[in-house]
Amino acid sequence: MSGQFKRRHEVAIRIGADTWEDVCKSLQQILFSAEADGPGRNAVSGSPSNGWVFVDETNPSVTHDSYFAEVDAWIEERKQEKGQ
Repeated sequence: MSGQFKRRHEVAIRIGADTWEDVCKSLQQILFSAEADGPGRNAVSGSPSNGWVFVDETNPSVTHDSYFAEVDAWIEERKQEKGQ
């Protein structure tokens, strides 16, 4: 087990902007797009003063319980390796 656990949604956002205000505007646009388009969607936008990329990697098989079962198993494996 690698110890690199992933939740159902792994989101990456990359913003380039001329001002902090433009960064904040980008975040508002990203939120609007994410809410409108729903999960598992990717989006990109660009203008003269800002641009952004939003990527949502979705794994529907991951649940809250399965995520923590994997974490707990990894912790237990580490304990076994240390002889605890």
